[in-house]
Amino acid sequence: MSQPYPIIEQRSLEPSQKRGFLGLGKRLREGDELPKPNAHHNLVYRVDGQYILDNAELPLDAQHVTNATHVSLVDMTRDAAVMVQLDIPSADASAFTMQVTFVCTVNNPITVVREGLLRADARLRAYLKSHSKLFELGLDYPVSQINEVRRIVNAQVKAFTTIEPLVVPGLSIDIASIEVLTPNELVTFEKSRRDLRRDHELTAERQHYGQTLEYDRERHGQRMTTDARRHEQSLEAEKRAFERHELSELMDAVGGNSLNALYLAYAAGELGSGDLFSKLMAEQQRKQEIERADRLSQIERDCEDRKLALEQDREDRRQKREEQLRHVTVTREDVLRRQQWEREDKRLQQDVNLEVIRELAKRGHLDVANPNIDQMLADLVATPPTPAVESEPTPELARSTDSERDVAVREEDEN
Repeated sequence: MSQPYPIIEQRSLEPSQKRGFLGLGKRLREGDELPKPNAHHNLVYRVDGQYILDNAELPLDAQHVTNATHVSLVDMTRDAAVMVQLDIPSADASAFTMQVTFVCTVNNPITVVREGLLRADARLRAYLKSHSKLFELGLDYPVSQINEVRRIVNAQVKAFTTIEPLVVPGLSIDIASIEVLTPNELVTFEKSRRDLRRDHELTAERQHYGQTLEYDRERHGQRMTTDARRHEQSLEAEKRAFERHELSELMDAVGGNSLNALYLAYAAGELGSGDLFSKLMAEQQRKQEIERADRLSQIERDCEDRKLALEQDREDRRQKREEQLRHVTVTREDVLRRQQWEREDKRLQQDVNLEVIRELAKRGHLDVANPNIDQMLADLVATPPTPAVESEPTPELARSTDSERDVAVREEDEN
């Protein structure tokens, strides 16, 4: 329970007793009879129906102190916070807790004591309850819509305190804040939701981090595999380059000579003396076989060339003979044709002469004229001999001066 405000404590005082020998001394109150005020507290005494304010100036033997029948301890704190809570019903058989904070300052402690304002929060609660509409603000809203209720309650309380401000004698009051507290059940529900959301986020992050770790692990493995393959390929490339270099130097040293290659192998220790001798003999035999094959191939080529030359010569002579025969045939045909033409001309001439004679005889000119009839008849009857056709002598076929010889190829083994 909070400390009372503005009157912190009240005490009824017994009549003070005289002090000294036989009660003959001054009247004095003991220190434990009165409340012990702090720096921001004032004492108010009731003396003979009057209220006397003590600003910590009256001693314990002062008349007002010794005659007082009642003392009150008043809190003089400036803008002291006084909170008032009210429950506002909701739509789901629950309640919204409204908390209004007022700031209060005691202006006249004597008036406060006289009015008996023991607790300002009770007066303020009664003041808020007097506005009945406050208890209807949450009827349309469940507890889950507390934020909407907060806006409505805030506006309603400010409007009420502005239109009907509370007036308490000896006390100034101002409103500081208006709150609607979150119900415990909603707090528990939202806490459970937050915990569930937090657990879900933690699970999701844990899964994400696990997947990221697995992905990084796989990428690292792939990178290591790639680097290893690249290194192997680099080594293989260097090996091939070295082998090509060695082969190039070997080819330069061998110079295309198999004997040099054998001698290099023998010098490198790859061949023994027996193997070297056998390979040298095999190489010599291979060379001899190659030379023999070359000679045979050359002989065969020479024979083929000679055969081709003979065949070409025969073909030339045959074509020449055919040309000569064609020439002789053409010449003979020309002579015969010319003779035929001459005979036909002669016959035509004879026919003309005979026709003339007939015409003369028909007209009776033979009696007048005396042509040489005998000579004409001789010319008509006589047939000149046909001269022999002069033809060019038939050329003698050229004889082959080159006799065909069979070329016997003899293979000689040269050892």
